[in-house]
Amino acid sequence: RGRCISTIPITSSGFSGKLFKTVDGGNHWFFSGDGTESVSGNFSLFALAEVQLDPLNPDTVYTSTVVGGATGGLFRSLDAGATWQKIAGDDIPGSGLGNDLYPLVIDPTNPLRMYGGGVHATFFLFSVDGGFHWQVNNPVTHAEGLTTAIAVNPARPNEIFLGLRGCVDDCFPFVVEEF
Repeated sequence: RGRCISTIPITSSGFSGKLFKTVDGGNHWFFSGDGTESVSGNFSLFALAEVQLDPLNPDTVYTSTVVGGATGGLFRSLDAGATWQKIAGDDIPGSGLGNDLYPLVIDPTNPLRMYGGGVHATFFLFSVDGGFHWQVNNPVTHAEGLTTAIAVNPARPNEIFLGLRGCVDDCFPFVVEEF
């Protein structure tokens, strides 16, 4: 049985990311994002930017937002997207995460280790408890740009590549030694 989960891309306004799911290889899609709304003032909106499956348990799904100014963050589903719980974000004290988390990557060998970027600056965020708490580690202090891609080497999970958009001269992949 194949599964695919997709988000609608963020538009320039940033308020259009909804989550859809198929269980038949893409022939039929249904909305799977109830419970992933962000709140801005008196209205709710969907601003999902990323979706990832737990590499060891495909019924556990994570989705993150890019929603500046609203209550975004990281959401988790333990039942393949049927229900969602917000586990980190600006309105969860002590989570260390603001409204925005993109991209989001899960370590393929240890799903408790997650990595993310900040869409408004050169941030490299990491979590060692499955996304509940985040810390900033910014090893590319001499580079400028927005984090657009993160990849974890499955053979050497401490080797992480970071892609930046908007770099002038000094952007390069780097290796994070240990977390």
